Amino acid sequence: MKLRVATGVSVSPIFVALFAVCGGCSGPSLAPLEGTVTMDGQPLVNATVSFDRGEGPIEQRLYSGKTDAQGRYAAGPTWSSGTGVEPGSYKVMITSVELPPDADESTVLPPEPVPMRYRDGSIAIDVPEGGNTAQDFEFESVPQRRRR
Repeated sequence: MKLRVATGVSVSPIFVALFAVCGGCSGPSLAPLEGTVTMDGQPLVNATVSFDRGEGPIEQRLYSGKTDAQGRYAAGPTWSSGTGVEPGSYKVMITSVELPPDADESTVLPPEPVPMRYRDGSIAIDVPEGGNTAQDFEFESVPQRRRR
């Protein structure tokens, strides 16, 4: 069955139903979340700053950003391009040690200098509707043990 619209164009009822359901679907509205990460008073370069909403499907609740040479980051969805996060509460996780592309189970990584409370989600933040462009994180590095 085809429906005639006032313009004389034939439209399938399925298309009309899909448009009615998804016509306004553009995804969640995102607010900016940016800041600087410093460790021992210096920019933390090439760190991953992740934010977890803690609700919803795992692939759509995580946002992250990489720090640049000045320690600045801009968070965005991990499942798509762009920047911004949904307003709400988040647990923060910052890491500076990455697995090399050719890593396997025998790969030994250097110790992570970021304190545990900044890596394990112990730090929580709230992002308002208008976002936050000054969500900075400052901390001292974890003292490294000497290897024998």
